[in-house]
Amino acid sequence: MPWQKVDIMSLRSDFISLAIQPQSNKSELCRRFNISRKTGYKWLRRYYKQGFDGLLDQSKRPYNSPECYQDTELLEAIFYWRRKRNWGGRKIRAVLEGDGFDPLPSASTISNILKRKGLIDNSCRQNQSFKRFEWPHCNDLWQMDFKGPIKLRDGKCEPLTVLDDHSRFSLGVVACKDKFGNTVKAHLADIFRIYGMPWQILADNGNPWGWHRNSMGNSVTHVGVWLMSLGIKLIHSRPYHPQTCGKDERFHRTLKQELVGKEMNCHYNECQEKFDVWRSEYNTIRPHESLDMTTPSSRYRVSDRAYPENVPEPEYGINDIVRSVVQKGRIKFKGTAYRVSEGYRGNRVAIRPTIKEHIWTVHFYRFKIAELDIKNAICKKC
Repeated sequence: MPWQKVDIMSLRSDFISLAIQPQSNKSELCRRFNISRKTGYKWLRRYYKQGFDGLLDQSKRPYNSPECYQDTELLEAIFYWRRKRNWGGRKIRAVLEGDGFDPLPSASTISNILKRKGLIDNSCRQNQSFKRFEWPHCNDLWQMDFKGPIKLRDGKCEPLTVLDDHSRFSLGVVACKDKFGNTVKAHLADIFRIYGMPWQILADNGNPWGWHRNSMGNSVTHVGVWLMSLGIKLIHSRPYHPQTCGKDERFHRTLKQELVGKEMNCHYNECQEKFDVWRSEYNTIRPHESLDMTTPSSRYRVSDRAYPENVPEPEYGINDIVRSVVQKGRIKFKGTAYRVSEGYRGNRVAIRPTIKEHIWTVHFYRFKIAELDIKNAICKKC
């Protein structure tokens, strides 16, 4: 119950005068003055902090309110980043802090400003973020995928995206007209020339880097063989399990939300310029929550593995048995033909013995690609 409407200040003063007495029973005093213990202790705290002036009624208006910010430049910057990239309060605040705005409202206040402006839909709440696994160093692993076709005024575009796993740095968003292997190799070579080469690349199971399943069994593509010849291990995600490439999938969602859904009503020859502008902003300006609100460029370092313009020939040991892969991806060993993969056709592989007499391993550059069971004439792909 609140105070009785009889000279409230006198009642409060009387309560305080009695409550501050040594060995006073504060619970009993609260009962007699018809107030709760919570209210009684509130007035005691105010009295100890401000004296009898603290017993006066105080305004319930919050110290900070989204409606009290009249800084036109600040508000325009908040609305600009929301309309341009659809960012929330945390990202906008991090960017404005980097731009030198001071003082700044909190991230929640910025969100409330956007809500009052009608720029945030309260019914659309994002899922709670979580910490993804990441490789410990830059260029340990890149993720690669096609985003999916984008409709343009004069056709469509197939964006090829490449992302560093450790830093989330976007190494490329490339406007492609098709998804052919030679197209991917040409664009990857351009990226390698700038950033160097990774140790591994993670991709899904589709063309042009995935494994085909046909009547002849599994086969690696020419893109995969080319990457292996450069010393890059190609890793495939689990079939029908896109979460394996979660960072690149999340990158695609960001790309769609911030660019594709807003600014791609253009012709094909304008696509790459838009991708380049957005990618630069993504790498150097946009704060990343998984990076403690820093940018990917602040974390990324180029690889020290330079791209060779001419692919080196494989160097095998003097005890290796070297065979050339011929038509239909076959090699001949001890009078039997084994199918390794059509993708290796025209290349040389090394065959090495194991501790088991009837088991031999097949190697392409530094990678083990198959096991031969000469007893049962079986080739097992690795």
